[in-house]
Amino acid sequence: LAEKDLWCGHPVLVVDGTTVVGADTPENQKAFPQQSVQKPGCGFPILRVVGLMSLATGMLVAWAVGPWRSHELGLLNTLWDFLPAGHVLLGDRGFCSWGLLAQCHMRKVHVVFRVKGKLRADFRRGQRLSKNERLVTWFKPKERARTISKKEWKRLPEQLSLRLVRCHMDVPGFRTRQVTLVTTLLDRVKYPPAALSRLYFRRWAMELTFRNLKTTLQMEHLSCKTPEN
Repeated sequence: LAEKDLWCGHPVLVVDGTTVVGADTPENQKAFPQQSVQKPGCGFPILRVVGLMSLATGMLVAWAVGPWRSHELGLLNTLWDFLPAGHVLLGDRGFCSWGLLAQCHMRKVHVVFRVKGKLRADFRRGQRLSKNERLVTWFKPKERARTISKKEWKRLPEQLSLRLVRCHMDVPGFRTRQVTLVTTLLDRVKYPPAALSRLYFRRWAMELTFRNLKTTLQMEHLSCKTPEN
């Protein structure tokens, strides 16, 4: 990427998930079962897709596919080869888990996620850096995340030093006016809140990438008769 395509000197990959349906064949139903609440024969096979997209180009860099009941974090765990050190991983609060933050920290992948949970977004905790910033410590949960192997879990640190940033989104037509982000980028001078706000605003635009791909390529309903295709 050219320098103009970098954010604060880093390439950025956006992670997001979606679902598509497949042709209703016995092979597809076995590999990608329909929803359990539907009666047999009344639904289509459902595939869950997690993709990494380049913020600079919108290109789908890598993706993982599983049954609809697959956890998005588990699918993302198969894509580490496409997340080089020095990159920034940008995602919504669905990906904001201690395990993923710790895995990225160990791999030297920077993270910017929207915070999940009111407790973790509590600005009364940690060290005050500014009105809208706190330096906080998140401790390793006692229970292992199911999407991480026992061996990998043991390798993760006992605690993480992170920065909470409260960002204001005064964008006409947007319902959300304020979001709280958590990041492993602790340098508040090099990565100021205003830059993080603009970055997360661009992630919202990337929400349309999957929709555009599915609509343009007519991939909402796949016609493939076998799981391999």
